[in-house]
Amino acid sequence: YVGSSAGLSRIHSQTGEVKGWWYTDGSDSIPSIYSIRDFELLDTGEFMMATDDGLAYFNPEKETFRTISAKDGLPDAGNGIESIFRDSSGTYWLAMSSSGVVQLLGDPLQPTFRQLPQQEPNGIPSQTVYEILEYPSGTLLFGSHEGIVHNLYIDNENRLWVAGNFGLDVYDPYVNQFQILGYSADPTKGLPSNTITALHEDNTVAIWIGNTETGVTVVQQKNGKETFHHINAGDGPKNLVNPVVFEISEDNDGAIYIVTGNGINKIVWPDKTNFNYTISTIPIGSVEENKLPTPYVNSIHEDAQHNKWFATHGKGIIKQESNGKMSQFRYELR
Repeated sequence: YVGSSAGLSRIHSQTGEVKGWWYTDGSDSIPSIYSIRDFELLDTGEFMMATDDGLAYFNPEKETFRTISAKDGLPDAGNGIESIFRDSSGTYWLAMSSSGVVQLLGDPLQPTFRQLPQQEPNGIPSQTVYEILEYPSGTLLFGSHEGIVHNLYIDNENRLWVAGNFGLDVYDPYVNQFQILGYSADPTKGLPSNTITALHEDNTVAIWIGNTETGVTVVQQKNGKETFHHINAGDGPKNLVNPVVFEISEDNDGAIYIVTGNGINKIVWPDKTNFNYTISTIPIGSVEENKLPTPYVNSIHEDAQHNKWFATHGKGIIKQESNGKMSQFRYELR
């Protein structure tokens, strides 16, 4: 299932069959639903979707939609929902675009709502919340517009990494201290940029950090000390195709994919004892030539069969099989 700015699509990964339901001003397909930002599969088999116009539900068996908005008690739903989070107790939480955090109470299919207070010091400090995360202890964390938090990440040692326009803060719960990883003119001691846009922990527990100015920094930690490796944009054989990094992901074989502002780089790092890597760029061209039709990609997903799915900007979904064969899925509006 694929959420987009126009509605919902379903792609059968084996047969390639595509079906779409589009926003049509409430006439027939999807009533009052557009810009699907996030969705969760409920235990009932239905989808709960965060949209620009409130909360929506989709029944895959009946192929029907229904919506919950401000008239149903959802606070300030007209300004949208950024994301949905299910905590370890099964409770659902909504990160709102302009009304903080909302908790769903009771049956998630017919919920009532509790809005968290927004006044400091005991409330949410910002009305715009982007992301919700949970510590193993059950404590919920909210990434908000206050300070411009782009990413929250908990690593394998339960440290919290907070990335935003201010650099990178790392919280260690065992000593109750924050460590600040920020800009440094010395590349051996810090980051080349304070605007952090992507975080990823690879299978060796190294942390990959994407920024908007130079590319990627890889932080390895050993005996309590950090080693910084930088992969910058440029024309050389070890460079990224573009300095603006949107997403960092890892496939089943351990290869790292860097989604940039103008293409995707694949990085293979076979010997983890040193930073001797190879880098390639996914070629741009026609899908018939097994190339991406555009350099502008929003995200990458690898399915259970290890096919890669590229969500592009303006060219639909591109599927890349393990043998490199590519196919394109588009749904034409009529």
